[in-house]
Amino acid sequence: MAWLLPLLRSTLPLGEIGRFLDGMFIMVCHRMPERTFALAGVAMPVCSRCAGLLGGLALGAWIARPLPTRKTSWVLLGVALLLMMADIITQDMGLHSVWHSSRLLTGLVVGYVASIALVAAMQGNKNQAAASPD
Repeated sequence: MAWLLPLLRSTLPLGEIGRFLDGMFIMVCHRMPERTFALAGVAMPVCSRCAGLLGGLALGAWIARPLPTRKTSWVLLGVALLLMMADIITQDMGLHSVWHSSRLLTGLVVGYVASIALVAAMQGNKNQAAASPD
């Protein structure tokens, strides 16, 4: 929805409905203008990093490959979070300006890894339940 909403708002007269849908993201993201993409001339309801996170979560749930083990999931998520933290720290320390590409990419990686880890955990629970003789 975060990716679709600006496109809809740029082409359809959504009025109050558009403002309501946009407002649903207020509690999710800081929405700082200098850290936010504009699509079709309309600002996204989330910053570029959150846009990556949401996109990665959706993509990971849709593709759901590869499905890592629980241990591998934690390692992958840890590495992805370290990359994101490195980007956050270097940006906040003023070592580089706002790079939308790195914000989007690190968000996408963390979201994707979190999503496939969740799908793998759900599959593992389903498989364990099917294998247990109750």
